[in-house]
Amino acid sequence: MLKMNRKCLGAMAASVVAIAVSGCSTSQGNFPAPSTPAATASTAKAGGPPPKVEDCEIVNVGSPNKYVCNGKVYTTFQLTKQRLAYEAQQNSGQ
Repeated sequence: MLKMNRKCLGAMAASVVAIAVSGCSTSQGNFPAPSTPAATASTAKAGGPPPKVEDCEIVNVGSPNKYVCNGKVYTTFQLTKQRLAYEAQQNSGQ
């Protein structure tokens, strides 16, 4: 009975290792930069609002996150600062 439990534990351990190794081989580390930006360049050229995080492609998951918008890389903080400045400009113009 003890031999059967050791075999079972050995098989389970081997399965866990195999799953962990296969998962690591498929991960890409940092995400590659997208070939086409999610937010359109026409929005930025037309004097429209700066892109939102939801409109961009994520490039790096870290602190802070980095996004590609309109062909440029921005951090979360830069995008927030641009949005707040734009909103303040819109509110002062009314």
